[in-house]
Amino acid sequence: MDSYVMVDGGFLRQRCRDLGLKLRAVDVPYVARQIMKSQGGEHEVYRIYYYDCPPSAQQVALPISGAIHNFADDSLYAERMLFLDQLKDCDNVWVREGVLSFQGWQLRRDCYDRGGNCIVPRLYDENFQPQFEQKEIDTLIALDIAQLAMERIVKKLYLIAGDTDFAPALRLAREKGVQVYLFTLGNKVKQELRANCDIVVTDPIQVRSTKAKEYDEDGEDGRPY
Repeated sequence: MDSYVMVDGGFLRQRCRDLGLKLRAVDVPYVARQIMKSQGGEHEVYRIYYYDCPPSAQQVALPISGAIHNFADDSLYAERMLFLDQLKDCDNVWVREGVLSFQGWQLRRDCYDRGGNCIVPRLYDENFQPQFEQKEIDTLIALDIAQLAMERIVKKLYLIAGDTDFAPALRLAREKGVQVYLFTLGNKVKQELRANCDIVVTDPIQVRSTKAKEYDEDGEDGRPY
């Protein structure tokens, strides 16, 4: 295997949202081929590691009424599960899953004025949005990078991410002879991450394939599905 493409799914979805787009399963291998092509690697044998969390199926109490809400009943749950299932069916893609942890409820942005004051005289459940945190994703990425490097499985590593937590793993990969490419898709890169990569590409890149029909844009519900 010449090359591995590692994709932090949460990071890629956020970059798509910044462009007003929703990430589709077909877009992931498309982006992988685009970044490899940009560095002359379009003919390399590759595998894609995609890191993301399945949507939460947790049951929690709503913030005002106290009624029990099951996230698995939300339409976004079915949508995100379909996305992951479709991605698992793509050639040369391995979906690596972490855990999405519910962190509580937060008032929606439209409940505040520009000064940060709540403008809603009486609050209801629908004025709140759930807050989630991804668990294990950075650890999975770091462990996979270290394993690929130690076992000398790969010659080149193309990474789409923006977190610095796995910078030590990237340093290890370089020490073992792996050439590390980092793509931030237009996002700024921290020096700690840049210092542990061979090539850093911060230029925006096309993130949409034209092979599938358009989805509607994401709603502003604050959920990282």
